Amino acid sequence: MKTLAPRRSFTIDVIARHSGRRPPEPPAVVDLVVTHHPADEDRPDAVIRVDGSDIPAMPRLNGRRSIVTSLPFDQFIALAGGSEVVERAFGVELALGPAQLETLRATAERWSAR
Repeated sequence: MKTLAPRRSFTIDVIARHSGRRPPEPPAVVDLVVTHHPADEDRPDAVIRVDGSDIPAMPRLNGRRSIVTSLPFDQFIALAGGSEVVERAFGVELALGPAQLETLRATAERWSAR
């Protein structure tokens, strides 16, 4: 019987950091947060309730195995304009696919237009 290796799962979150209440211009810094979610990780118990009704959610732990890379906004723009984006984290190269690159570009354009 063949034993399969545990599935490795990762998420990449892109977070803009602004000072003040309402951002009047592009963020000064953008954080890329890569989180490793081991195959045996339990899904945390979390519920979101709106007007008395639970809404579907996919909660995940955030912080146990996360790496944050902070980029000045101009470097984030260069990253978003790349045709190939690969980040090495937790001993694995994580390559963004075409749809992820398009989402990254759209986010950079939206944040630039402020």
